[in-house]
Amino acid sequence: MIDFHKKNPSVKQREECFINGIREYKHNLFRIAKSILHHDAEAEDAVSETICKAYSRLDSLRSLESFKPWVMKILINECYAAAKRRSRIEYWPQVENACLEDRNIAIQAGVEDSRGSGSELRAAVSLLDQEFRTVVILFYYEDLSIKDISKVLSLPQGTVKSRLARAKQKLKVLLEIEKGFEGKGEMNDGSF
Repeated sequence: MIDFHKKNPSVKQREECFINGIREYKHNLFRIAKSILHHDAEAEDAVSETICKAYSRLDSLRSLESFKPWVMKILINECYAAAKRRSRIEYWPQVENACLEDRNIAIQAGVEDSRGSGSELRAAVSLLDQEFRTVVILFYYEDLSIKDISKVLSLPQGTVKSRLARAKQKLKVLLEIEKGFEGKGEMNDGSF
């Protein structure tokens, strides 16, 4: 890999670094897009658009160390724009309710099918509001620092910290509720 601090790296060297960076973080980008948009096709579109936008703005990247937060900021902005465009579309209530029911069934099935494998936590994270879910995913799943998340989301560091703290509280409640249901189900199965 090339250091972007080097004076006048060639276009080919910058492109090579860009390609390597995208290859390294492609799964991370998709995971973040999916967590915001909830649909594979929309997430794939957002990632593709992000790659195009990032490539066209490659000259604005100053150092290789900031590649991950830089490209994630572009992705998150693209996802928010896609979500905003989607919200302008008028859905029929029956279709929207069916989608919500399918999502809840999928989440419940994921939790029931693989207890102890971390899917309970993933299901709980997916139930968080978008502002909390995004911060949790960037911090815990993508290993970004508070400072980098602050840059990516254009938020003060204090706001990022408070959202993380509130998200942890909400996750604790959600997981306790889930364990409460588990315990009741197991007790009822054995007593009847």
